[in-house]
Amino acid sequence: MKKAIDKIYKILPHILLAAVLASTALQAEFPKDTTGYISLMLILAAVETALIVRRKKWSAYGISSIVYGLILIWSLYPVINGRESFLFPPPQRISAVFVNDILVILKSIVSSLWLLLVSFLIALVLGIGLGMLCGRNKRLQNVVMPIARVLSPVPALIYAPYVVAVMPNFTLAALFIITSGLFYPILINIIVTLQHFDPKLRDASDVMGLGLKSTILNIYLPYCMPSLFNTLAMQISNAFLLLIGAELMGMDSGLGWYVKYNSDFSDYVRVIAGFIVIGAIIAVVNIGLQRVRGKVVLWQQAEQ
Repeated sequence: MKKAIDKIYKILPHILLAAVLASTALQAEFPKDTTGYISLMLILAAVETALIVRRKKWSAYGISSIVYGLILIWSLYPVINGRESFLFPPPQRISAVFVNDILVILKSIVSSLWLLLVSFLIALVLGIGLGMLCGRNKRLQNVVMPIARVLSPVPALIYAPYVVAVMPNFTLAALFIITSGLFYPILINIIVTLQHFDPKLRDASDVMGLGLKSTILNIYLPYCMPSLFNTLAMQISNAFLLLIGAELMGMDSGLGWYVKYNSDFSDYVRVIAGFIVIGAIIAVVNIGLQRVRGKVVLWQQAEQ
């Protein structure tokens, strides 16, 4: 029985893929949807290739089945509804956007990732730097920690109207909002982690005569790395939320701008395409963060 279930489980994604291709082909309006149908086939081929590469992973079949299943339901919606919906355009129309708007989408991705990267770097430098000083100086910690706990729950986007009025341009305003939203979680994480730092290690560093810089780089920072990466992983979604919100303030590029611009014209084909791109970018950033963690926190990998 178990072998039969396993066999069905591994065949299911391929059945759903065939159903998606058949459903979209029957409903496509050729030659109008030729570009969209071909681009959809290429996207599904990429998913299928990933499944073949990861065929030894049990989860790969489940993820592929869910992806194909959702696309199939989406493609069958006009049949179920009786007509094509303005809010639920067929998959081949959405995939055509990735061809027709490729330059705009790439420009938006670069703009958004640049904002996100700069904000992350600023928040990391400030959060880690101040957190390390607070971990070293108890009096400073007693001053900074209460303030951080009060300000950290305040949504960074609430500052938007004032920040836009004060900052010289929208880019700096967006950088400030994203950075302020990431700074406090990083700062609090570093301080809380160092509160559990083994006093014997601190005493050993003092006996060895290590300076502040050497102690931070060689002892405190490696000690905080595992929990810091956990915090960053949890803050990815929050970072993109801040990013999209910041871009809606008046930016003329970026993924948030792309979605807002097209929604103003009720172009839901491009709006949904923007949603998909944002989801894909978040997934790629999460995977990249996991890879960086594996390279940086080597001692934790060895313990596992």
